[in-house]
Amino acid sequence: MELEEIALSFSLVVQSDLRESGFLLADEKCNAMVWLGLYWNFKEEQRVNKLLISITKLLERIGKNPCIPLREIACVTGQIISMHTAVGKASWNASIMVSQEARSELIFWLNNITKRNGQYIDCFTEFDYRVYSDASSTGYGGFIVENEKYEIFGSWSHLEMSESSTWRELEAVKRILFSCENCPEGQYIQWYTDNKSVVSIIEKGSMKPQLQEKAIDIHNVCEAKNVSINPVWVPRSNNRKADMLSRVSDSEDWYGPHTCDRFASHYNTKCSKFNSKWWCPGTSGVDAFMHSWCNELNWLVPPPRLISRVVDKSVTEKSKGTLVIPLWRSAPYWPKVHDGSMFMSFIKDHRILSSKIVCKGRGNNGIFGDKKSLSLTSSILEDVSLASKNGTVSDKLQDLAHSIVNHLVGSRSDNTIKNYFSAFKKWQTFANSENLKAIPAEPIHVALFLTDLMNKDGV
Repeated sequence: MELEEIALSFSLVVQSDLRESGFLLADEKCNAMVWLGLYWNFKEEQRVNKLLISITKLLERIGKNPCIPLREIACVTGQIISMHTAVGKASWNASIMVSQEARSELIFWLNNITKRNGQYIDCFTEFDYRVYSDASSTGYGGFIVENEKYEIFGSWSHLEMSESSTWRELEAVKRILFSCENCPEGQYIQWYTDNKSVVSIIEKGSMKPQLQEKAIDIHNVCEAKNVSINPVWVPRSNNRKADMLSRVSDSEDWYGPHTCDRFASHYNTKCSKFNSKWWCPGTSGVDAFMHSWCNELNWLVPPPRLISRVVDKSVTEKSKGTLVIPLWRSAPYWPKVHDGSMFMSFIKDHRILSSKIVCKGRGNNGIFGDKKSLSLTSSILEDVSLASKNGTVSDKLQDLAHSIVNHLVGSRSDNTIKNYFSAFKKWQTFANSENLKAIPAEPIHVALFLTDLMNKDGV
């Protein structure tokens, strides 16, 4: 007898014994069964068809996005292994190649499973700080509610501008976290964002590798600073200040090879080592004045309001470097570098360069830049040209136009200029957000701006 006939005869004997024992047999259910962890199908090939469909769908998903849920991989793997007796070459003991991303995930859980175990199910309701953040196509911005003067903003590199909006929002959270030096350790932060995906990704992670990487970066920053953040979504209408900050172009991003660029950012540094105003990728440290300038050949192109501090620090530390400053003899910093007849003894050499070598950065609120930029000097020259009979400007008038700028800037102290600039920056931010022209300003627009300030401040 063949094996099939032997099996059939045994089956008939078993069925007969069961009936004689009083059991009722459901013949329609005897065509297939699950036994010893295997699926036994005597008539149909549903199991095989189901596996083929699962594999086909999985390959289609991988073709669209190689990052897929672990559940789907496990589903197909389980089906194949459950059929190993029938198809062979399938086992839970089979070897696979572990990717670097998978290894990173394992290391993450190795380092954090104990720390994260035992967390409260209910989120904390009392917070030490509240932070708002936002990201636009050109930059990022944020502020701490408990410290209104602590505003953080920066610009994206060209490569970063091409990233998704969610990537930029997550990167904004990361950079602002890095820059929040005023938040002591062990604090709870309520973090407001107008991007719902950011809330979900910070809390649960993402199936997209680049977004998952940002979620892990944010977690690592929190671990390093020993702070906890609770992301909360708010409507865009409640996040206007952070939105405006994300659109502010910093006039101090025009900084200038040497060993360290002290006033730079990741997209305009002239050295591999640099200091930045806020945290950004690759920075060697935030705030150049908090770091030693010794043992470096420093490239120093600070904003004018910081020149006095740069000179003082360079002299105190006896550091070496190249300092690039405007030739403003009436500026408050000028007596620190020139005694009226010659440059100070600590200045070994000097060169007077043409203003044409200054390239305008991304800021719209600076007064330095190329001929295409709207600077204070060019505005005055334009007015002089319009007022002249033949539309030309003589050399003497050009010199006088530059002198006006020197007198305007030199007539105020450093602190006054800083306050004026801060106030003007608020006006410019308002104007940009409402698509208004900041300079020259229309009276009605200024009145609307002042009304907005009174409504916000209650004064």
